[in-house]
Amino acid sequence: MKHSIKPIQTYDNSRELHNERHFNIWCNQKERKGLLLNDVMAGGKTHSIGCENGFIHLIDKVQTNLHWGVIDVPRVENTTDPVLLNGLYNLGQHLKRPVVIETNYIRFREQLSIKTLQNNNFLIILLNNTSYFCGGVFKKDDHIIETIEIYNFQDQGFYLGDEFHKGMNKNVDQTRENSGWDSDEKKMKFVRYKMFQKFLGITKFVIGFTATPLSTMKTDDEFYIIPKLDKSKRVVRTSVIDRINYYDSTFGYQSFNKTTGKWESSVKENYPTETLQDFVTSIINKNTIINYIIKKYDLKISPIKTSGIIKINSVRNPIDIKRLEFMFNSIDVNLSFQWAVTTHEGIKLFEYDHVKKESTQIPHHYGDQKTQDQLLYNDMDDPNHPLRFLGVIEKGSLGINIKNLYGVLSFREPTTYDNDGKPVINNTVQFCGRPIRLKVKYEDLVDSLPNVNPKEIHEIWAEINSPIYFLPNDDFHRQVELELTTDYYNKFEVYEKLNEISGL
Repeated sequence: MKHSIKPIQTYDNSRELHNERHFNIWCNQKERKGLLLNDVMAGGKTHSIGCENGFIHLIDKVQTNLHWGVIDVPRVENTTDPVLLNGLYNLGQHLKRPVVIETNYIRFREQLSIKTLQNNNFLIILLNNTSYFCGGVFKKDDHIIETIEIYNFQDQGFYLGDEFHKGMNKNVDQTRENSGWDSDEKKMKFVRYKMFQKFLGITKFVIGFTATPLSTMKTDDEFYIIPKLDKSKRVVRTSVIDRINYYDSTFGYQSFNKTTGKWESSVKENYPTETLQDFVTSIINKNTIINYIIKKYDLKISPIKTSGIIKINSVRNPIDIKRLEFMFNSIDVNLSFQWAVTTHEGIKLFEYDHVKKESTQIPHHYGDQKTQDQLLYNDMDDPNHPLRFLGVIEKGSLGINIKNLYGVLSFREPTTYDNDGKPVINNTVQFCGRPIRLKVKYEDLVDSLPNVNPKEIHEIWAEINSPIYFLPNDDFHRQVELELTTDYYNKFEVYEKLNEISGL
Protein backbone atom coordinates (compact mmCIF):
# COMPACT_ATOMS: atom_id res chain seq x y z
CA MET A 1 0.00 0.00 0.00
CA LYS A 2 1.54 3.27 -1.09
CA HIS A 3 1.48 6.41 0.95
CA SER A 4 -0.79 9.26 -0.10
CA ILE A 5 0.81 11.50 -2.72
CA LYS A 6 0.88 14.57 -0.50
CA PRO A 7 3.06 14.05 2.57
CA ILE A 8 1.99 15.45 5.93
CA GLN A 9 2.99 19.10 6.21
CA THR A 10 5.26 20.13 9.05
CA TYR A 11 3.68 23.58 8.96
CA ASP A 12 0.53 24.41 7.08
CA ASN A 13 -1.59 27.49 6.41
CA SER A 14 -3.76 26.99 9.48
CA ARG A 15 -0.83 27.78 11.74
CA GLU A 16 0.05 31.09 10.10
CA LEU A 17 -3.62 32.06 9.93
CA HIS A 18 -4.00 31.27 13.63
CA ASN A 19 -1.08 33.54 14.57
CA GLU A 20 -2.16 36.28 12.16
CA ARG A 21 -5.73 36.35 13.50
CA HIS A 22 -4.59 36.88 17.08
CA PHE A 23 -1.88 39.32 15.99
CA ASN A 24 -4.53 41.50 14.35
CA ILE A 25 -6.76 41.36 17.43
CA TRP A 26 -3.80 42.43 19.54
CA CYS A 27 -2.81 45.27 17.18
CA ASN A 28 -6.32 46.74 17.34
CA GLN A 29 -6.37 46.99 21.14
CA LYS A 30 -6.45 50.54 22.46
CA GLU A 31 -4.17 49.80 25.40
CA ARG A 32 -0.48 49.23 24.71
CA LYS A 33 0.50 45.88 26.14
CA GLY A 34 2.71 43.01 25.01
CA LEU A 35 1.63 39.96 23.11
CA LEU A 36 2.56 36.56 24.51
CA LEU A 37 2.78 33.50 22.26
CA ASN A 38 2.43 30.25 24.20
CA ASP A 39 3.67 27.68 21.69
CA VAL A 40 4.36 24.11 22.72
CA MET A 41 5.14 23.05 19.17
CA ALA A 42 8.65 21.65 18.74
CA GLY A 43 10.49 24.39 16.87
CA GLY A 44 7.28 26.40 16.55
CA LYS A 45 8.49 29.55 18.30
CA THR A 46 11.65 30.03 16.24
CA HIS A 47 9.77 29.20 13.04
CA SER A 48 7.15 31.85 13.83
CA ILE A 49 9.70 34.66 14.04
CA GLY A 50 11.15 34.96 10.53
CA CYS A 51 8.97 32.88 8.22
CA GLU A 52 6.61 34.29 5.59
CA ASN A 53 3.60 35.65 7.49
CA GLY A 54 5.63 35.19 10.65
CA PHE A 55 5.64 37.90 13.30
CA ILE A 56 8.29 40.15 11.72
CA HIS A 57 6.48 39.98 8.39
CA LEU A 58 3.15 40.75 10.13
CA ILE A 59 4.67 43.73 11.97
CA ASP A 60 6.14 45.06 8.73
CA LYS A 61 2.68 45.02 7.12
CA VAL A 62 1.31 47.20 9.93
CA GLN A 63 4.35 49.39 10.67
CA THR A 64 5.43 50.69 7.27
CA ASN A 65 8.48 52.63 8.55
CA LEU A 66 10.06 49.68 10.36
CA HIS A 67 13.76 50.48 10.90
CA TRP A 68 15.05 48.19 13.64
CA GLY A 69 14.35 44.99 15.52
CA VAL A 70 15.76 43.28 18.59
CA ILE A 71 15.43 39.51 18.98
CA ASP A 72 16.55 38.52 22.46
CA VAL A 73 17.43 34.92 23.34
CA PRO A 74 18.57 33.65 26.74
CA ARG A 75 21.65 31.64 25.73
CA VAL A 76 24.55 32.26 23.34
CA GLU A 77 23.90 28.97 21.51
CA ASN A 78 20.34 30.15 20.70
CA THR A 79 21.86 32.76 18.37
CA THR A 80 22.97 29.91 16.08
CA ASP A 81 19.61 28.12 15.97
CA PRO A 82 19.36 26.94 12.33
CA VAL A 83 15.56 27.40 12.14
CA LEU A 84 15.80 30.97 13.44
CA LEU A 85 18.77 31.90 11.23
CA ASN A 86 17.22 30.39 8.12
CA GLY A 87 14.07 32.44 8.70
CA LEU A 88 16.03 35.65 9.27
CA TYR A 89 18.25 35.22 6.23
CA ASN A 90 15.20 34.65 4.02
CA LEU A 91 13.35 37.56 5.59
CA GLY A 92 14.45 40.05 2.92
CA GLN A 93 12.53 38.06 0.29
CA HIS A 94 9.33 38.34 2.32
CA LEU A 95 9.77 42.06 3.12
CA LYS A 96 11.04 42.99 -0.36
CA ARG A 97 13.92 45.02 1.10
CA PRO A 98 17.38 44.42 2.58
CA VAL A 99 17.66 42.94 6.07
CA VAL A 100 20.90 43.21 8.06
CA ILE A 101 21.46 40.79 10.95
CA GLU A 102 23.94 41.80 13.67
CA THR A 103 24.91 39.80 16.76
CA ASN A 104 27.00 42.57 18.31
CA TYR A 105 25.51 45.66 19.97
CA ILE A 106 28.29 47.95 18.69
CA ARG A 107 27.71 46.83 15.09
CA PHE A 108 23.95 47.29 15.57
CA ARG A 109 24.55 50.88 16.71
CA GLU A 110 26.86 51.54 13.75
CA GLN A 111 24.22 50.22 11.31
CA LEU A 112 21.61 52.56 12.81
CA SER A 113 24.06 55.45 12.39
CA ILE A 114 24.61 54.52 8.72
CA LYS A 115 20.85 54.29 8.22
CA THR A 116 20.44 57.81 9.58
CA LEU A 117 23.16 59.22 7.30
CA GLN A 118 22.10 57.39 4.14
CA ASN A 119 18.35 57.33 4.79
CA ASN A 120 18.33 53.75 3.48
CA ASN A 121 15.40 51.35 3.82
CA PHE A 122 17.35 48.56 5.48
CA LEU A 123 15.80 46.69 8.41
CA ILE A 124 18.54 46.38 11.04
CA ILE A 125 18.05 43.43 13.41
CA LEU A 126 20.09 42.75 16.54
CA LEU A 127 20.10 39.06 17.44
CA ASN A 128 20.90 39.63 21.08
CA ASN A 129 21.88 37.43 24.01
CA THR A 130 21.22 38.73 27.50
CA SER A 131 22.28 36.97 30.67
CA TYR A 132 19.54 35.81 33.00
CA PHE A 133 20.79 37.94 35.86
CA CYS A 134 22.07 41.31 34.69
CA GLY A 135 24.53 42.91 37.09
CA GLY A 136 25.40 46.57 37.47
CA VAL A 137 23.32 49.70 37.20
CA PHE A 138 23.34 50.23 33.43
CA LYS A 139 22.48 47.07 31.53
CA LYS A 140 22.84 46.01 27.91
CA ASP A 141 19.14 46.50 27.20
CA ASP A 142 19.41 50.05 28.58
CA HIS A 143 22.23 50.76 26.09
CA ILE A 144 20.13 49.40 23.23
CA ILE A 145 17.10 51.50 24.19
CA GLU A 146 19.24 54.63 24.66
CA THR A 147 20.73 54.15 21.16
CA ILE A 148 17.28 53.83 19.60
CA GLU A 149 16.19 57.02 21.36
CA ILE A 150 19.34 58.89 20.27
CA TYR A 151 18.55 58.17 16.61
CA ASN A 152 14.87 58.97 17.19
CA PHE A 153 13.66 55.57 16.05
CA GLN A 154 11.05 55.09 18.78
CA ASP A 155 7.91 53.27 17.60
CA GLN A 156 9.73 52.24 14.43
CA GLY A 157 10.91 48.83 15.53
CA PHE A 158 10.07 45.66 17.43
CA TYR A 159 11.28 43.57 20.33
CA LEU A 160 10.87 39.78 20.33
CA GLY A 161 11.85 37.95 23.52
CA ASP A 162 12.26 34.17 23.42
CA GLU A 163 11.90 32.03 26.55
CA PHE A 164 9.90 34.80 28.22
CA HIS A 165 9.55 32.86 31.49
CA LYS A 166 13.30 32.58 32.07
CA GLY A 167 15.70 34.38 34.34
CA MET A 168 13.85 34.34 37.63
CA ASN A 169 15.43 35.72 40.77
CA LYS A 170 18.12 33.47 42.27
CA ASN A 171 16.87 33.91 45.84
CA VAL A 172 14.91 30.72 46.55
CA ASP A 173 12.89 32.34 49.34
CA GLN A 174 11.66 35.02 46.94
CA THR A 175 11.12 32.83 43.87
CA ARG A 176 7.34 32.64 44.21
CA GLU A 177 6.90 36.38 44.57
CA ASN A 178 9.55 37.37 42.07
CA SER A 179 8.15 35.01 39.47
CA GLY A 180 4.82 36.80 39.64
CA TRP A 181 2.71 33.96 40.98
CA ASP A 182 0.91 36.59 43.06
CA SER A 183 -0.09 38.26 39.77
CA ASP A 184 1.38 41.50 41.05
CA GLU A 185 3.19 43.38 38.30
CA LYS A 186 5.59 45.02 40.73
CA LYS A 187 6.80 41.60 41.86
CA MET A 188 7.64 40.43 38.35
CA LYS A 189 11.36 41.01 38.83
CA PHE A 190 12.93 38.43 36.60
CA VAL A 191 15.07 39.75 33.80
CA ARG A 192 13.07 38.82 30.72
CA TYR A 193 9.88 40.34 32.09
CA LYS A 194 11.70 43.58 32.92
CA MET A 195 13.11 43.79 29.39
CA PHE A 196 9.63 43.11 28.04
CA GLN A 197 8.30 46.10 30.00
CA LYS A 198 11.23 48.36 29.09
CA PHE A 199 10.80 47.91 25.36
CA LEU A 200 7.08 48.63 25.63
CA GLY A 201 8.24 52.16 26.45
CA ILE A 202 9.68 52.66 22.95
CA THR A 203 7.54 50.40 20.74
CA LYS A 204 4.17 48.74 20.96
CA PHE A 205 5.47 45.75 19.00
CA VAL A 206 6.71 43.73 21.95
CA ILE A 207 6.18 39.97 21.71
CA GLY A 208 7.26 37.25 24.14
CA PHE A 209 7.58 33.55 23.31
CA THR A 210 7.28 30.65 25.73
CA ALA A 211 6.38 26.97 25.79
CA THR A 212 5.71 27.03 29.54
CA PRO A 213 2.14 27.04 30.89
CA LEU A 214 1.53 30.55 32.18
CA SER A 215 -1.68 30.06 34.14
CA THR A 216 0.09 30.26 37.48
CA MET A 217 2.54 32.98 36.46
CA LYS A 218 0.24 35.77 35.31
CA THR A 219 -3.46 36.27 34.90
CA ASP A 220 -4.68 36.43 31.30
CA ASP A 221 -5.59 40.11 31.45
CA GLU A 222 -1.96 41.17 31.99
CA PHE A 223 -0.93 40.33 28.43
CA TYR A 224 -2.67 39.30 25.26
CA ILE A 225 -1.89 35.57 25.14
CA ILE A 226 -2.29 33.68 21.87
CA PRO A 227 -4.11 30.44 22.69
CA LYS A 228 -2.22 27.28 21.84
CA LEU A 229 -2.76 25.78 18.45
CA ASP A 230 -4.79 22.58 18.79
CA LYS A 231 -2.43 19.62 19.03
CA SER A 232 -4.06 17.95 16.04
CA LYS A 233 -2.60 20.81 13.96
CA ARG A 234 0.94 20.21 15.21
CA VAL A 235 1.11 16.45 15.55
CA VAL A 236 3.84 15.92 12.97
CA ARG A 237 5.93 18.72 14.42
CA THR A 238 5.98 17.32 17.93
CA SER A 239 7.48 14.15 19.33
CA VAL A 240 5.23 11.82 21.29
CA ILE A 241 5.53 10.13 24.66
CA ASP A 242 6.63 6.50 24.64
CA ARG A 243 5.58 5.80 28.21
CA ILE A 244 5.50 7.32 31.69
CA ASN A 245 6.64 5.03 34.48
CA TYR A 246 5.92 5.80 38.12
CA TYR A 247 8.10 4.64 40.98
CA ASP A 248 7.58 4.73 44.74
CA SER A 249 10.05 7.11 46.30
CA THR A 250 12.23 5.61 49.04
CA PHE A 251 13.68 8.91 50.16
CA GLY A 252 14.70 9.65 53.69
CA TYR A 253 13.12 10.16 57.07
CA GLN A 254 13.58 12.64 59.91
CA SER A 255 15.86 11.82 62.86
CA PHE A 256 17.03 13.87 65.85
CA ASN A 257 20.74 14.71 65.94
CA LYS A 258 21.81 14.95 69.61
CA THR A 259 25.04 16.77 68.71
CA THR A 260 23.40 19.61 66.78
CA GLY A 261 20.07 19.50 68.59
CA LYS A 262 18.21 19.55 65.27
CA TRP A 263 15.95 17.24 63.31
CA GLU A 264 17.75 16.13 60.17
CA SER A 265 16.95 14.09 57.10
CA SER A 266 18.53 10.67 56.95
CA VAL A 267 18.69 8.28 54.05
CA LYS A 268 17.44 4.73 54.16
CA GLU A 269 19.89 2.09 53.00
CA ASN A 270 17.56 1.05 50.19
CA TYR A 271 18.48 3.75 47.71
CA PRO A 272 16.18 3.81 44.65
CA THR A 273 18.77 1.87 42.65
CA GLU A 274 16.16 -0.32 41.01
CA THR A 275 14.62 2.79 39.50
CA LEU A 276 18.00 3.90 38.13
CA GLN A 277 18.61 0.38 36.81
CA ASP A 278 15.27 0.39 34.98
CA PHE A 279 15.88 3.90 33.64
CA VAL A 280 19.36 3.19 32.28
CA THR A 281 18.21 -0.12 30.80
CA SER A 282 15.20 1.53 29.12
CA ILE A 283 17.32 4.22 27.46
CA ILE A 284 19.90 1.69 26.22
CA ASN A 285 17.16 -0.66 24.97
CA LYS A 286 15.53 2.26 23.17
CA ASN A 287 18.78 2.74 21.26
CA THR A 288 18.83 -0.96 20.34
CA ILE A 289 15.31 -0.71 18.92
CA ILE A 290 16.08 2.48 16.95
CA ASN A 291 19.30 1.03 15.52
CA TYR A 292 17.41 -2.11 14.48
CA ILE A 293 14.79 0.02 12.68
CA ILE A 294 17.46 2.11 10.93
CA LYS A 295 19.26 -1.02 9.73
CA LYS A 296 16.10 -2.94 8.77
CA TYR A 297 14.70 -0.15 6.60
CA ASP A 298 18.07 1.30 5.56
CA LEU A 299 16.91 4.72 6.76
CA LYS A 300 18.90 7.66 5.46
CA ILE A 301 18.96 9.57 8.74
CA SER A 302 21.73 10.73 11.05
CA PRO A 303 22.98 8.22 13.64
CA ILE A 304 21.15 8.43 16.97
CA LYS A 305 22.49 7.79 20.47
CA THR A 306 19.71 7.85 23.05
CA SER A 307 20.62 9.79 26.19
CA GLY A 308 18.92 10.42 29.52
CA ILE A 309 18.86 13.10 32.19
CA ILE A 310 18.40 12.77 35.95
CA LYS A 311 16.92 15.80 37.67
CA ILE A 312 17.54 16.35 41.38
CA ASN A 313 16.31 19.78 42.29
CA SER A 314 15.07 19.92 45.85
CA VAL A 315 17.02 20.88 48.96
CA ARG A 316 14.99 18.25 50.83
CA ASN A 317 16.16 15.49 48.50
CA PRO A 318 18.77 13.22 50.12
CA ILE A 319 20.39 12.26 46.82
CA ASP A 320 23.67 14.06 46.11
CA ILE A 321 26.69 13.30 43.92
CA LYS A 322 28.10 10.65 46.27
CA ARG A 323 24.76 8.91 46.59
CA LEU A 324 24.18 9.09 42.85
CA GLU A 325 27.61 7.49 42.37
CA PHE A 326 26.64 4.79 44.89
CA MET A 327 23.48 4.13 42.86
CA PHE A 328 25.46 3.84 39.60
CA ASN A 329 27.77 1.37 41.38
CA SER A 330 24.73 -0.72 42.32
CA ILE A 331 23.29 -1.25 38.85
CA ASP A 332 24.01 -4.17 36.54
CA VAL A 333 24.14 -3.09 32.88
CA ASN A 334 25.92 -4.95 30.08
CA LEU A 335 27.27 -1.82 28.41
CA SER A 336 30.01 0.59 29.45
CA PHE A 337 29.24 4.30 29.25
CA GLN A 338 30.08 7.67 30.76
CA TRP A 339 27.80 9.73 32.94
CA ALA A 340 28.26 13.20 34.39
CA VAL A 341 26.90 15.46 37.10
CA THR A 342 26.62 19.22 36.86
CA THR A 343 26.00 21.42 39.90
CA HIS A 344 26.66 25.04 40.83
CA GLU A 345 30.10 23.85 41.98
CA GLY A 346 31.05 22.47 38.59
CA ILE A 347 31.04 19.27 36.54
CA LYS A 348 32.16 15.76 37.45
CA LEU A 349 32.55 12.98 34.89
CA PHE A 350 32.35 9.23 35.62
CA GLU A 351 32.88 6.05 33.66
CA TYR A 352 30.72 2.98 34.26
CA ASP A 353 32.54 -0.32 33.62
CA HIS A 354 30.08 -3.05 32.64
CA VAL A 355 32.57 -5.80 33.61
CA LYS A 356 33.40 -4.47 37.09
CA LYS A 357 29.86 -3.05 37.54
CA GLU A 358 31.26 0.13 39.05
CA SER A 359 31.82 3.80 38.26
CA THR A 360 35.09 5.68 38.45
CA GLN A 361 35.55 9.44 38.32
CA ILE A 362 37.69 10.50 35.36
CA PRO A 363 39.17 13.86 34.22
CA HIS A 364 37.14 16.05 31.87
CA HIS A 365 37.70 19.03 29.60
CA TYR A 366 34.47 20.92 30.29
CA GLY A 367 35.70 23.43 32.86
CA ASP A 368 33.68 24.63 35.82
CA GLN A 369 31.89 27.61 34.32
CA LYS A 370 28.16 27.55 33.67
CA THR A 371 28.69 28.29 29.98
CA GLN A 372 30.59 25.00 29.61
CA ASP A 373 27.40 22.96 30.13
CA GLN A 374 26.69 23.16 26.40
CA LEU A 375 29.83 21.10 25.79
CA LEU A 376 28.25 18.45 27.99
CA TYR A 377 25.03 18.66 25.99
CA ASN A 378 26.95 18.33 22.72
CA ASP A 379 28.64 15.15 23.93
CA MET A 380 25.27 13.76 25.03
CA ASP A 381 24.11 14.13 21.41
CA ASP A 382 27.31 12.83 19.80
CA PRO A 383 26.76 9.16 18.81
CA ASN A 384 30.53 8.61 18.88
CA HIS A 385 30.95 9.87 22.46
CA PRO A 386 30.43 7.49 25.44
CA LEU A 387 28.64 10.12 27.57
CA ARG A 388 24.91 9.35 27.70
CA PHE A 389 23.53 10.13 31.18
CA LEU A 390 23.58 13.50 32.95
CA GLY A 391 22.66 14.26 36.54
CA VAL A 392 21.58 17.83 37.25
CA ILE A 393 21.57 18.73 40.95
CA GLU A 394 20.11 22.04 42.13
CA LYS A 395 20.98 23.57 38.80
CA GLY A 396 20.20 23.38 35.14
CA SER A 397 18.62 25.61 32.57
CA LEU A 398 15.10 24.54 31.66
CA GLY A 399 16.19 25.04 28.07
CA ILE A 400 18.65 22.16 28.22
CA ASN A 401 19.68 21.85 24.59
CA ILE A 402 20.09 18.11 23.99
CA LYS A 403 18.42 17.04 20.76
CA ASN A 404 18.73 13.29 21.35
CA LEU A 405 17.38 13.42 24.89
CA TYR A 406 15.24 10.31 25.17
CA GLY A 407 14.62 9.96 28.88
CA VAL A 408 13.92 11.84 32.09
CA LEU A 409 14.35 10.40 35.57
CA SER A 410 13.02 12.93 38.06
CA PHE A 411 13.99 12.84 41.71
CA ARG A 412 12.68 16.39 41.90
CA GLU A 413 10.17 17.43 44.52
CA PRO A 414 8.09 20.63 44.24
CA THR A 415 9.85 23.65 45.71
CA THR A 416 7.36 26.47 45.05
CA TYR A 417 3.69 26.81 45.92
CA ASP A 418 0.88 29.17 44.96
CA ASN A 419 -1.24 31.23 47.35
CA ASP A 420 -3.50 28.22 47.97
CA GLY A 421 -0.57 26.05 49.02
CA LYS A 422 -0.66 23.97 45.84
CA PRO A 423 2.66 23.04 44.17
CA VAL A 424 3.48 25.08 41.07
CA ILE A 425 4.27 22.70 38.23
CA ASN A 426 5.48 25.15 35.55
CA ASN A 427 9.17 24.37 35.85
CA THR A 428 8.64 20.63 36.02
CA VAL A 429 6.37 20.61 32.96
CA GLN A 430 8.89 22.74 31.09
CA PHE A 431 11.72 20.40 32.08
CA CYS A 432 9.71 17.31 31.13
CA GLY A 433 9.00 18.94 27.77
CA ARG A 434 12.72 18.91 26.91
CA PRO A 435 12.74 15.35 25.46
CA ILE A 436 9.54 15.94 23.48
CA ARG A 437 11.37 17.41 20.54
CA LEU A 438 11.26 16.16 17.00
CA LYS A 439 14.24 13.95 16.14
CA VAL A 440 13.19 12.84 12.65
CA LYS A 441 10.61 14.55 10.42
CA TYR A 442 7.71 12.49 9.17
CA GLU A 443 8.27 13.76 5.64
CA ASP A 444 11.87 12.50 5.70
CA LEU A 445 10.63 9.02 6.52
CA VAL A 446 8.06 9.17 3.71
CA ASP A 447 10.81 10.12 1.26
CA SER A 448 13.10 7.40 2.60
CA LEU A 449 10.43 4.65 2.59
CA PRO A 450 8.42 5.04 -0.66
CA ASN A 451 7.22 1.42 -0.72
CA VAL A 452 6.50 0.93 2.97
CA ASN A 453 2.96 0.66 4.33
CA PRO A 454 1.86 3.99 5.91
CA LYS A 455 0.95 2.24 9.18
CA GLU A 456 4.54 1.03 9.44
CA ILE A 457 5.82 4.55 8.76
CA HIS A 458 3.58 5.86 11.55
CA GLU A 459 4.96 3.29 13.96
CA ILE A 460 8.56 3.98 12.92
CA TRP A 461 8.06 7.72 13.32
CA ALA A 462 6.53 7.33 16.79
CA GLU A 463 9.21 4.90 17.97
CA ILE A 464 12.13 7.04 16.83
CA ASN A 465 10.71 10.26 18.27
CA SER A 466 9.20 9.15 21.58
CA PRO A 467 10.96 9.59 24.97
CA ILE A 468 10.53 7.67 28.24
CA TYR A 469 9.74 9.09 31.69
CA PHE A 470 10.36 7.87 35.23
CA LEU A 471 8.48 10.07 37.71
CA PRO A 472 7.73 9.79 41.45
CA ASN A 473 4.34 8.29 42.23
CA ASP A 474 2.63 11.30 43.81
CA ASP A 475 -0.20 13.73 43.06
CA PHE A 476 2.21 16.43 41.89
CA HIS A 477 3.71 14.33 39.11
CA ARG A 478 0.31 12.88 38.17
CA GLN A 479 -0.70 16.47 37.44
CA VAL A 480 2.50 16.92 35.42
CA GLU A 481 1.54 13.85 33.38
CA LEU A 482 -1.91 15.34 32.77
CA GLU A 483 -0.34 18.57 31.48
CA LEU A 484 2.03 16.65 29.21
CA THR A 485 -0.60 14.35 27.74
CA THR A 486 -2.91 17.33 27.18
CA ASP A 487 -0.26 18.95 25.01
CA TYR A 488 1.25 15.86 23.39
CA TYR A 489 0.08 12.52 22.06
CA ASN A 490 1.28 9.24 23.42
CA LYS A 491 2.80 6.70 21.05
CA PHE A 492 -0.45 4.87 20.41
CA GLU A 493 -2.76 7.87 19.99
CA VAL A 494 -0.57 9.28 17.28
CA TYR A 495 -1.12 6.32 14.93
CA GLU A 496 -4.80 7.19 14.59
CA LYS A 497 -4.12 10.89 14.19
CA LEU A 498 -1.51 10.29 11.49
CA ASN A 499 -3.94 8.05 9.64
CA GLU A 500 -6.59 10.74 9.87
CA ILE A 501 -4.27 13.44 8.58
CA SER A 502 -2.96 11.21 5.80
CA GLY A 503 -6.51 10.61 4.60
CA LEU A 504 -5.94 6.86 4.52
